[in-house]
Amino acid sequence: MAEFKHVSGDALQSLNLLAELVYGALELAGLPAHLQPKDLSISGAEIDIDTGDDAGSGVYVFWHPHPAVADAAADRIQRGQFSDPVIKRSGTISLYMKDAIINILTSAGFEVEESRDDLRPFTVRVIAGPPSMLGSQLET
Repeated sequence: MAEFKHVSGDALQSLNLLAELVYGALELAGLPAHLQPKDLSISGAEIDIDTGDDAGSGVYVFWHPHPAVADAAADRIQRGQFSDPVIKRSGTISLYMKDAIINILTSAGFEVEESRDDLRPFTVRVIAGPPSMLGSQLET
């Protein structure tokens, strides 16, 4: 069995910097953002860094609806109640927030796309950051 490898050095540092810039851009837009949260019972944008040394490596953003909605949807799925409206509502929230995150990050100068990974539905893949540091462009 092949050993799973992670990026290191400059590549890891670049991913961490990109994730921090994404966090800052989402915070400036007024969205609650969480960088690599330990507890996934959160609301808001989860910023994940995939450090695998493969094609999936990168920074990803996924929207978590309020835990009441997410937990109810998960419960209905586990019970096989696939036509329950809460499942559609949870998915609709994630779909529209994915589009909003794409637009917010694009307006801040990021290069982004909808994730093509089947295991990451409603997820934004961040390809590149803005040409210059966002913080230096703001005047206080």
